[in-house]
Amino acid sequence: MPIAPSLCIEADDVDEFVDQIDRVFGVRFTVEAPLRALTMGELLVELKSRVGHDSAGACLTSMAFYRLRTAIRASFPDFPISPDSALAALPISRPASFLTSLSRASGLSLPDAQPRWLGKIGSIAIASGLFLCPAVAVFWHSWWVALGAAGAISIGVGLSWLDPGAFPTSCVTVGDLARRAASRNLSHLAREGGGVREADLWPALLEAANDIGTLSRHEQIGPETGLFA
Repeated sequence: MPIAPSLCIEADDVDEFVDQIDRVFGVRFTVEAPLRALTMGELLVELKSRVGHDSAGACLTSMAFYRLRTAIRASFPDFPISPDSALAALPISRPASFLTSLSRASGLSLPDAQPRWLGKIGSIAIASGLFLCPAVAVFWHSWWVALGAAGAISIGVGLSWLDPGAFPTSCVTVGDLARRAASRNLSHLAREGGGVREADLWPALLEAANDIGTLSRHEQIGPETGLFA
């Protein structure tokens, strides 16, 4: 898969991106600092200089796994949980709701579920309605078109709510989910005795960037990828 030239972070999302870096790494940038780090590689170099390393601490992925295992067992005490346990084998019908509940029970930030066809159609309906709203105001001044836009948004919200979601394609097993959770909660786990190694920083930066930028796959992001649109 080719590396994307930019994460396409919009100017309005700069503050959110700074907050995300602070949450994941425990490092607070000024708004101007990320703007000077034009690529992911440059930002990684800056983080390496500011994030403390403690290779003697506990493995972050192991810490995340044990938290997830405890939370899953609280709901499914008879289900065997190991790093190789398939998430699809869990007796659940709504992965999106399950991930939300699991995040709350484990105290870990987890990746969002991926939308299925209902959610994708809902997103298209919402986007169509939002597009029609300013068009009505500028061009048509029609109540019928306005009602159509409001209806599209309402239908889109309903379809998105009905969508059960799917586990992220990168999370096939509980161990996969634990690895992503470790990256998303790096500073949190480090405060509890986790060891932060230099190799942990790049996956954590990918998680922070994924939540703000428009790219959905880590494989699309490289050190040369720019931050802003």
